Amino acid sequence: MRKNSFILKILTICICLTIQSGFIDFISTIRVQGSPETRLSLEPEMIVVPFLGLEEASQHIEITLRIENVEKLKEYNVEFYYDPEILEWYNGKINTSFYLAVGGMTGSVLHHRYSGSYSGSIDAYTYCFRILKPGFTTIRLVNTELRDALGDIIPHTTSGCNVTILSVSEWINGEYENLQIKYDAILEEYSDLNSNYMNVTKNYNILLSNYENIESEYNLLLLKYQDLYSNYSLMQSEYENLESECDALKLVNQNLESHQLEILQLIDGVKEEIITYKNITYVLIVIVIILIAITIYSRTRK
Repeated sequence: MRKNSFILKILTICICLTIQSGFIDFISTIRVQGSPETRLSLEPEMIVVPFLGLEEASQHIEITLRIENVEKLKEYNVEFYYDPEILEWYNGKINTSFYLAVGGMTGSVLHHRYSGSYSGSIDAYTYCFRILKPGFTTIRLVNTELRDALGDIIPHTTSGCNVTILSVSEWINGEYENLQIKYDAILEEYSDLNSNYMNVTKNYNILLSNYENIESEYNLLLLKYQDLYSNYSLMQSEYENLESECDALKLVNQNLESHQLEILQLIDGVKEEIITYKNITYVLIVIVIILIAITIYSRTRK
């Protein structure tokens, strides 16, 4: 009996483990089917507005229902949960881009069946609520149901929108505090900017002083350059004059060289004539000597 009881307990444990394993596999399958996770969300996530309390006109807020990461969406059902003392349903509409994407639909803005199917992410609907009084409420998505073209449920998650309706005085005080925070931040930023500006101004003044010194030195160098350029122009003019005179002297030198050749030729001719005259003179002297000797000799014989 005890043995049978022990066996029964073992079988019971095995069955429980099997069921648990199957359940885990089922949950895992659902998560995989929804990966990346299909999501319905209300945007913006937070709304803070003042309650104006206008008798002649009602005050409204608008929220957008966004569908993300959906595959082959064919049917859409959704309901809202919120505090009816603060907000009141007003109306809703399908956004044009989503309407064109699904090719039309039947039903209401909360329960639609589309002519086509949709895959992707998009801002699908815009819903409007009338503000009744100040307070806080969360608009939640409840009883949501998404189905694909085969009629199978599409697993998804939802997120709502927090709505805070403030009295005018609370809103003004809150806005004042926000403005004060922004003002303090701007003031701190201004202080930093002013400090940077002072540093930049100081650096600018230093650079300006350096620039003025450089400009003064530049002006002095410019004057020196102008003087040098003027002297260069004079020297250039003198050089051109000297070059002209040099050319004239070269011509004179060429003429002198030509005359020198003529003179040398004349000198050579004169030298030849002098040699001739010398030779003639020597001959005459010899003749004279011979004549004198003959004369002396003839006188001596007499």
